[in-house]
Amino acid sequence: MKSWAILPALALGIVSHAVPAQDRLEELSMERISPRGLFVPEAGKAYLLVESRNRRPLITFVRAGSATPFAASGYIEIPRENRLANEGDVSLWLYEIPAGEYFVSNITWLYTPNDIDCACMGSVSFAVEPGTVTAVRVETAVLDRNGDTVAIGNRLNEVPRGRSETDHFAFRAIEVGHPTSDLWRTKIAAGGVTMAQFTPVADLPNWRAAIPTRVTAMDGVFGYDAQGGQIDLRAGR
Repeated sequence: MKSWAILPALALGIVSHAVPAQDRLEELSMERISPRGLFVPEAGKAYLLVESRNRRPLITFVRAGSATPFAASGYIEIPRENRLANEGDVSLWLYEIPAGEYFVSNITWLYTPNDIDCACMGSVSFAVEPGTVTAVRVETAVLDRNGDTVAIGNRLNEVPRGRSETDHFAFRAIEVGHPTSDLWRTKIAAGGVTMAQFTPVADLPNWRAAIPTRVTAMDGVFGYDAQGGQIDLRAGR
């Protein structure tokens, strides 16, 4: 199933309303991990490993609160620099963060403050548990006007041959999943990593008044119907 039912809205640059000031999020404390050898998670501490092929992303995760389904207790932001490792077009970041359930919220594309995409029209959440490193992959997906993914090489920000800049920039989405490289295996001890278990989230507040988009469909997790609604594809649902 395609994940682009509302692409015309993205092309028009429609941005949903900003969240009221009293509902804006506070940044949670986090600590960069830069081990000399293989990293071994400590009991009682929670860690997040992020893989991305964006050139210089800022990736925001919002920690869920308990009052309402979309209540939030703060956010963490994975910075452009301070990588754990970088090889070819793959970058890794490793941080100790507060345990909890996190929404995939935002990612930058051209690493400018006014070019932030929000997964507010379809996202996922995942739990970060103590005693292990939870691993996720988050990167920009560029779609053509037919909703097909364009292979562009995010680190180069190039327009492929036969594609126009309209195709290149109008239709962006956010791709989420598990790391696809083995680079993390050279940095973290065997058995120290847990792949994130994703839960579909139909929509999120646009906490940063960013460009609204969504996470692309994920095999075995969720898809989208013709009207853009999420379809839960998890076993037993």
